[in-house]
Amino acid sequence: MPDPTPATTTTTDATSTAPDAGASTVTTTTTVKPGWSTSEHALTVLVAFLGAFTTAGIVGDGSIYLRVAGMILVALTTLGYQQSRASVKKAASKA
Repeated sequence: MPDPTPATTTTTDATSTAPDAGASTVTTTTTVKPGWSTSEHALTVLVAFLGAFTTAGIVGDGSIYLRVAGMILVALTTLGYQQSRASVKKAASKA
C-alpha cells in the first residue's frame, strides 16, 4: 500500500509589522490516513453488514418494511462515509 500523502501547512506568526520584530514561521505536517484504517470505515462496514443482513431477512422478521429500511440504512451509511472522506481529503489538500 502506498504511504498516505502528507499535507504541509505553513503559518507565519507576526506580532508586529516592524522589520526587526522577527516573525517566526512554523511548518506543520499532517498525514491523511488511508480510508480503510479509520474508525469511520470500521463503523460503516459494521452498519452496512447489519443493513445487508436486514435486507436479506437474516435479521428481523423479514417484513418488506424492515427490508426497505435495511436498504435505506446501507445507502445512507455509504453516502455518509463518502462525504466524511471527501471532507477530510478536501481539508488536507487546502492545508
